[in-house]
Amino acid sequence: MNPVKFNEANIVYAPPALWDSEALGPCGELNVCVDQDGTHVSVWEPTAEERAKIANGANIQLGVVTNQQPPVYVALYGDYPILAATTAGGQPPRPPGHNPCG
Repeated sequence: MNPVKFNEANIVYAPPALWDSEALGPCGELNVCVDQDGTHVSVWEPTAEERAKIANGANIQLGVVTNQQPPVYVALYGDYPILAATTAGGQPPRPPGHNPCG
């Protein structure tokens, strides 16, 4: 999958200053929308080969490089508002079908 530029993006993350492309592989820029609640959203476009695999039932893997798993969601671009409104409890609304425990 390839990261894409999208209208709501309000920041561009560059590779870390000490990123070693020879040892770790390439690391490009990532366009992100950071909303008022601190949610970071990026948009990814599957390649034609990946689209075919998804159409045939392949699952999508999400990897987050961190020492602690933050809350994340995966949704189709356009199906869930990027600039999430805050609910009465102070939490952003959950995407349709959200089930945190699987």
